[in-house]
Amino acid sequence: MLHRYCCEDPTAIENFEKAISNLKLWDCHHRLEDKGYTRKQLKAAGLYWKRPASELILLLHSDHTRLHMRGSRNPNYGRTFTDIHRQHLRESHTGVKNQNFGQSHSAEWNRKIGDSQRGEKGYWYGVKRSKSDCNRISEGLFTRWKAHTTARVLAIKHKVANHEKLTKSDYCFRSRHKHLF
Repeated sequence: MLHRYCCEDPTAIENFEKAISNLKLWDCHHRLEDKGYTRKQLKAAGLYWKRPASELILLLHSDHTRLHMRGSRNPNYGRTFTDIHRQHLRESHTGVKNQNFGQSHSAEWNRKIGDSQRGEKGYWYGVKRSKSDCNRISEGLFTRWKAHTTARVLAIKHKVANHEKLTKSDYCFRSRHKHLF
């Protein structure tokens, strides 16, 4: 992930030691965005990808979101709420339930939902398709599979003929489809 943003060693990015344990919780932030540039402006100027580690910082996702919602980017920017107004908003939403709360579905709807959650063939299985449509669809899928497999076989044969290195995926494909080689 970080190699797209950083042209140097990513371990030099600030907070890298904290983030290495779980990179999914952390976002890479450009320091130039703090100086008023948007992501679109940075990309247009060629300053977004492959930057030095000194221009980047790793922030927790929640902190990164909070940072970008600061100032004029915040939808409530410039709005002032008095204490009375805040209290009124708090009281107005107290005890309000979802509009669908307490409504029940029909028995047929519940059966359809149950079938789909159990992984069984549900209510709509085969209803709209005739036998000829099903045959046509299966022939189309087979034709697409055959074209894809043929292209893959030719690509692997080309690699072998030119003494190029095969990938692990190529070896697996050759072992599964020995009859085609």
